[in-house]
Amino acid sequence: MKREQGIWLGGGLAVGFVAGFLVAYLMTADTMVGGLAPPASPAPAAAGESAPAADPHADVRGMLDDLNRRLEANPEDVKVLAQLAEIYMQAGMPARALGFLDRIDAVEPDLFQTGLLRAMALESLGREEEFADLVTRMTTKFANRWESHYLLAAHLVNHHHEEGDLARARQALDRVDSIQPGIPEAVELRTQLEQAEAKHEGGGDRAG
Repeated sequence: MKREQGIWLGGGLAVGFVAGFLVAYLMTADTMVGGLAPPASPAPAAAGESAPAADPHADVRGMLDDLNRRLEANPEDVKVLAQLAEIYMQAGMPARALGFLDRIDAVEPDLFQTGLLRAMALESLGREEEFADLVTRMTTKFANRWESHYLLAAHLVNHHHEEGDLARARQALDRVDSIQPGIPEAVELRTQLEQAEAKHEGGGDRAG
């Protein structure tokens, strides 16, 4: 489901543009309050030398510094914790993102956005059983959010081709269409579902 991950973050922090820099930056940062270390200040230019070129990542460092300061002042700042979780997800570090999501749940459990981020992290880590349990609960807890039903349908289509599983996937996709018709990813997933159903009816998933 990698190509669908972008749609899970609707309304979240737009940090994709800094992901490449953060992968290197976060891997070498010392752990602080939020897990992000402030960058060292550039050394002043020696007499007679030209000033160093402007740091192209200064804005990113400034954002991380600001998040650290805010989290140090209030370790239960849900908004900051969510931003940090999204940053780590964008940087390809889902295990560390889960740590921030756990802290959010301890302060304010059952937030929809936290559930989406947790689903992304679990899927990235290959923890399929936990992912399936989470999105199944989300279809009940957040029944009016199409993303919950889409995630369940995608999981069933990609990992479970038994007749009952495919029927559940179709029900989930029907629910997506009733909430938000015409989503391209849902249309594509329905095509995959129909192919899986045809294969199942033809005995393609049966042993022997």
